[in-house]
Amino acid sequence: MARTRLRGIELAGTRLAVEAPPGFQWDWPARGLAGLARAPVDADVYVGVSIGFATPPDWEPITYAFDGGTFDIALADDEWWVAVHGTQRFERVARFNRSFSEGEITIAPGAVANCRHPLDGPLLDLLLTHRLIGDGGLVLAGCAVVLGGRALALLSDGDGSASVRTTNMGAAGRRESERTSRTPGGRFAVRMCDGVPRVHGLPGSHGHPGACVMGRLDALHLMTRSDKMFASPIDSEDAIQELLQHACAPVHAPDMADLLMRSASAIGRAAPMLRIGVPEERRVVPFDWGRREAAHGFALPGFR
Repeated sequence: MARTRLRGIELAGTRLAVEAPPGFQWDWPARGLAGLARAPVDADVYVGVSIGFATPPDWEPITYAFDGGTFDIALADDEWWVAVHGTQRFERVARFNRSFSEGEITIAPGAVANCRHPLDGPLLDLLLTHRLIGDGGLVLAGCAVVLGGRALALLSDGDGSASVRTTNMGAAGRRESERTSRTPGGRFAVRMCDGVPRVHGLPGSHGHPGACVMGRLDALHLMTRSDKMFASPIDSEDAIQELLQHACAPVHAPDMADLLMRSASAIGRAAPMLRIGVPEERRVVPFDWGRREAAHGFALPGFR
């Protein structure tokens, strides 16, 4: 009898184990998630995979779009059901228990060749989002800069049309090992660990090696448009509201509202938040040489 293939990975403090049949040849993407692979032991989430056809029960799902198509999700028979549609309908059908700690994914035979790994596309996104919120964390629109294990989170107020520039934030003379790193994509996670908020990078739809970026959250900066530069503290109650406004709140899971409120309250009281006023970017050319004045801001992503 052929043995199944069991592979593990750790993302945003969540350990996953995925077991697939031997006929399905796959691995974590070499330029993305492979760097986060780990032994599939002591997993927080176990996912089984099969090749075949599956149909969700009678349900009234909510439909979302993602880079490769659409997917439907709904709670039915006390389980979360997800149907992923790409070039064909029902390319993958997944079901998870209420806590997203166990799940099964059925991949249609015609979709196997184009499936890089069982959680490809929106499934990994959904699983991590539900687990993080369920474990007292938040998925926030923004980015975080990490230096020496300490993190500064950057959020955007208003239209967020400015862009955050973090590539030159390191001070001169720092050791090579102390260079800053930035969470990839347009969102990141914060979760409490022993009463301390910690930042975690999240992979995009194609995975990203920067998803291993993590650090203790020292502060949050809310970037806002202004005629002049300024910095003013935000009290904890207002900070909690700002966190909720920037948090991913799944429309298909309204009962998570209480969890989001508790998580925002814990994080908002544990890490200070500043409102940073930044002028719009413009060019200034005095005398005979050019000098550029750049603003710091952040572009909000579109959720997939």
